[in-house]
Amino acid sequence: MRFYLDSAKKSHIGAAAKMAWVAGVTTNPGILHRDGIADWRPVVKAVVDTGRKDWKVWLQVPAGDAESMVKSAEKMESYLADRTGGSFVGPTLVVKLPPIRESLFAGSHLVAAGKEVCITGIANPVQALGVACLPHLEPGGFQATEGPPSSRNPGFPQYIAYYVGRVNDAGESGVARLEQINSLYVANGIRTRILGASVRSHQELAQLTAAFAAAPGKALVDVTLPFDVLANVLEDAVTAKALAEFSDLE
Repeated sequence: MRFYLDSAKKSHIGAAAKMAWVAGVTTNPGILHRDGIADWRPVVKAVVDTGRKDWKVWLQVPAGDAESMVKSAEKMESYLADRTGGSFVGPTLVVKLPPIRESLFAGSHLVAAGKEVCITGIANPVQALGVACLPHLEPGGFQATEGPPSSRNPGFPQYIAYYVGRVNDAGESGVARLEQINSLYVANGIRTRILGASVRSHQELAQLTAAFAAAPGKALVDVTLPFDVLANVLEDAVTAKALAEFSDLE
């Protein structure tokens, strides 16, 4: 399980870069709006400025047809490369696509070009299965064909983003549904990782980690966290008491 910062604020990104347990930054249009940022460019600049070349930066493209979404992703990739000196210098761009039919064609094109793709906005196991396989494309095109078997294709998006917190808000158990999705993926040999998004509290994070500690099979789950939760990952009352006792003995 890897932790990602769920914020677009420059101050949060800079502080999170000093936390070894943070693997990158996730954003979406709602986060940008909440944090008073017009578009994704300041997020890229803030991430590059941290010097964390091992990070991933997750940026969402506007919904549209497959070709327009690919062009938006290429613009993001070019902007990042211009600021780092090349496409493979780091940090790594993860392109977030909405869960619509056109996104699967765009995702297939991007994965074939060596890009990392996340289908975001997933809220139930049926959706998770529906977006797990990318279609076959005409060479250089965006249309599905009968063509070669799927084993010769880029088969899966690297990630899906599942709304843990928003499913909880709707009165369902976000953690339980995430367990179902993980079990389906493991049972069917789907290699896509699941990003547990909208996790908003340490309590939700504790529930998530407890669920997957007990889960059979391989867990393929990462999590996004707001800055205040992410910054306190190492905090615990028992640990704090023990550290205070150790300090008194010195």
